[in-house]
Amino acid sequence: MQLELSGANVASGTNWALHHDTWGDGNDISQFTAGQISQAQKHGCAAGQWLGENGYHSVLIAADAVAVQVK
Repeated sequence: MQLELSGANVASGTNWALHHDTWGDGNDISQFTAGQISQAQKHGCAAGQWLGENGYHSVLIAADAVAVQVK
């Protein structure tokens, strides 16, 4: 994700320039919707929001998801 400084920047969807990670604001990677997970599995990225110095903006987030089937 461009120049993000840590995995926490990426996982929280927060640009490094804010100098803190913002969690639980609806754009965390762990809060992907079923639709975003499906997009990631199909295309290798999902549409989402990223928090930067000027607020939220739309981005394509490089991602993938593994489906685990337990039998």
